[in-house]
Amino acid sequence: MRFAVVGVIALLATTFPVFGQVSVTRPTATLTLVRNDDGTGTPTPKHWAIYAEVTSPGYAGIYAFGVDLVDGSVTSIESLSPEGTFIDSSGIKKPRPIGFSTIRGVLLDKAKFYAAQEMINSDAIMEYSFGLSDGRLDKAEGLPVVNAAGNPIQWTLEDSVQSSYRAHLLMGAGTFDEVLPTFQDGSADNVISVFLNSDGRRSQRTDLTLVTLDLLSRVAQNSGSIPEPALSSALILTTLFSLRLRRARQP
Repeated sequence: MRFAVVGVIALLATTFPVFGQVSVTRPTATLTLVRNDDGTGTPTPKHWAIYAEVTSPGYAGIYAFGVDLVDGSVTSIESLSPEGTFIDSSGIKKPRPIGFSTIRGVLLDKAKFYAAQEMINSDAIMEYSFGLSDGRLDKAEGLPVVNAAGNPIQWTLEDSVQSSYRAHLLMGAGTFDEVLPTFQDGSADNVISVFLNSDGRRSQRTDLTLVTLDLLSRVAQNSGSIPEPALSSALILTTLFSLRLRRARQP
């Protein structure tokens, strides 16, 4: 079962070759696991959320992603990456999917979830802002505005998930119990692939940074414990205050 999962997620992150270039520098991205977060940034015990961002300039948004947490560390997973389908109210035009609507899967027993935009579907609308900027699915570009008879097309966005989204893109959320959710160390299934530009369908796998935060803790984890800015400021202020008191007491 694990081999099949790795195969699917590896397929999502496949790099499409850039012809004429000897080598391509990989873009960078970040996956952030936030414990005790209900997916809105509100501290909520026993909940977790995953966010994604593209951190390299010059690239378009996220094409595909995969998340792999330690087996048994979560008790539920809700896939929340943006998706929807535009429907022509007249029924003439084919439905036009948008967002992470293909190979979208959740494997709770493996603590994994993943999805991709429908790159090989010519009717699908590619969205290039995911992980880069705030947006709304119903404001997508690329939909035809009139049919063959010259009549306006009334598109309706249906079955949408996270139709309004932030640059700090919410990918999924869930719950945990006694075991703290943690990224699976060294797993190739933690992956993000991005579009090379905003007018095509070529993609590139990223060099990925994994970050773990906790809304009910003062310490962030990123290959080591790093004090959050607020805590660092407090320590600096406390140190300065102590030095001033010592100087004031000196004769």
